Amino acid sequence: MWAIITKLRPLLLVLLLGLVADVAHVPLGPRGALHYADALWMQGHYYAALQSYQPIDVRAAPQAALHLGILRLQRGEYYPAERALRTAMQVGLDPSDYHLALLYLGQALAATGRSELAQDTWALIEDCRTPLACRYRGPSHILRAEEALRHTDMHTAEAEYRRALDLPLPPGWAALAQVRLALLTAAYDPSGAADLLHRPVPPPSFDLPWAAPLLPSSVVWLEQLEIALASAPAVRTQRLGQIYLSMGFYALAEGQFTQVPPGPLERGARIYAAYSRWLGGDRAVGQAQLEALIAAAPDDAQARMLLAMAYLANQEDQAARAQLDTVAQMTAGGPDLLVAWANWHIAQHAYPEASSMYQLAVAQAHTNQRGRYAMMGAQFHLRTTYELCSTGLPLAETAAAALPENSAALTLLAAHQYYCGEMDKALLTAQQALDRGAGAEAGYYLGMALRAVGQEAVGRWALIQAADSEPASIWRERAERALVR
Repeated sequence: MWAIITKLRPLLLVLLLGLVADVAHVPLGPRGALHYADALWMQGHYYAALQSYQPIDVRAAPQAALHLGILRLQRGEYYPAERALRTAMQVGLDPSDYHLALLYLGQALAATGRSELAQDTWALIEDCRTPLACRYRGPSHILRAEEALRHTDMHTAEAEYRRALDLPLPPGWAALAQVRLALLTAAYDPSGAADLLHRPVPPPSFDLPWAAPLLPSSVVWLEQLEIALASAPAVRTQRLGQIYLSMGFYALAEGQFTQVPPGPLERGARIYAAYSRWLGGDRAVGQAQLEALIAAAPDDAQARMLLAMAYLANQEDQAARAQLDTVAQMTAGGPDLLVAWANWHIAQHAYPEASSMYQLAVAQAHTNQRGRYAMMGAQFHLRTTYELCSTGLPLAETAAAALPENSAALTLLAAHQYYCGEMDKALLTAQQALDRGAGAEAGYYLGMALRAVGQEAVGRWALIQAADSEPASIWRERAERALVR
């Protein structure tokens, strides 16, 4: 318990200072209150910062509305963020803060599906009259590129990344643009993409701490991209196709798979090209291509499995079952086929049968894969709450035992232990998950378990820390609902 309190000490200190100021009734005034709230924000104490920003009179401190809008957007509260940002712009901001507000306003609009309006808002940043205001031009082009990428407008995204790299940028933004540009360039110029990856990143020209939360950071595919670009041509196109497929860039994926030359990789690439076409929205053509591949080689279990998944997504359950039956007759089965059967049973709301399939998959899995299949089964039981404690908990225990350093497996076990009333175990497991890099979900279960064993104050602080660690997540919302209760 003392170890948990020690980890929470910085947050306890901030809250204690706030309580002392409140007890002493120290009149900070709008500017003083703004500085205090900003300090909380900069230290990552978003929950406390929110409580501090809200009472400030924005007419006396317009930046309070701007910073509240920034915080709201970080918390995933996009419409309240938009209202706060527009209020700040109407009350009056200096040119630099006005352009910062435009940067965040565009992001709020994009997050609520108003992509064209977001692009128009970011375009306004080009009209900057002071050096401080013009610092936001580079980040605005990167955000425009990211939005184009979300809509798979690859040409616009590439052009915007290139424009951004021609402008001064704060720390981290140039590195992101360069890597994203390499990802897109790899589709048609692999050597140029490799050059981009190894090119020195331009040094930052200035710092923009208030814009830093907008910096996208999803480059988990970087190592895979480096490996793909260093591979032989046939393997490279296959690996690039898999990277694009996993990222949802289905047209790029299909383009790579169709380039795989004749040889041992060709048939698998054709199968995934058809599947990419199906995932990209051209379902009739993609499904017809899969069916043609199976007609040409009826013993292809991989193609039949993908076709079964397509049938399931189309709610053609009997057609999916026919494919799975055929695969079962052709092969010795195996965990992947059992998981596919589990998905089929879930589509029929046949949870007992689905549970049995997951348990069989764990039993049949190789030792080094058992934890992964146990996690799938435990996630099913947690999601549906079917036999959560009698079957889901043992699966979660199996997963955590097989993957003792995996934070997701430990978080999954903590969730089962919490819902099954094993509070002391949930507390320890959640802390182990956090020690291994888990996020707000583990923090939520730690806080809830602490409160359940009577540690109300420490549990409350743990919930606040969970909310602060991932402010735009469902776990922030759940933690704050628990705090209200």
